[in-house]
Amino acid sequence: MKFLRNLLAAILGTLIAFGIVFVMFFVLITLLGSGEDAVNVKRNSVLEIQLQRPIADYTGSSEINPFSGLFEESQGLDEILQAITVAKDDDRIKGISINNNFLLAGLAQTQTLRKVLNDFKETGKFIYAYGDFYSRRIIIWPVWQTLFF
Repeated sequence: MKFLRNLLAAILGTLIAFGIVFVMFFVLITLLGSGEDAVNVKRNSVLEIQLQRPIADYTGSSEINPFSGLFEESQGLDEILQAITVAKDDDRIKGISINNNFLLAGLAQTQTLRKVLNDFKETGKFIYAYGDFYSRRIIIWPVWQTLFF
């Protein structure tokens, strides 16, 4: 009888210990993941956009393969547009600095970026661009032309 009682107590204790470890694991994952959303933007900040990788329309995870976005070497057009739109409405951001050596995007993506940058510029905020090489379809030329010419 004592053996059965000790066996049941050991099994129950093991299950409780595994349950506590399981709950603590999820609490730790939740605490580590929640810190990424908090961004502290100071006054008179400048949004820096680096267009060094190819631009894809969307670089999110799909429902079929949730790991598909992890191995792609590209930037999402949706993320860039969202950042510019948020910066347009944020009073703490005074302008945009674009670092671009060679734009790896299609014509439709270039036109969309140009429209969003022109909307940003209409709020009275500045846009500065730097690049070693500019092609004819670069998104900066119409903005550059209206800034200095």
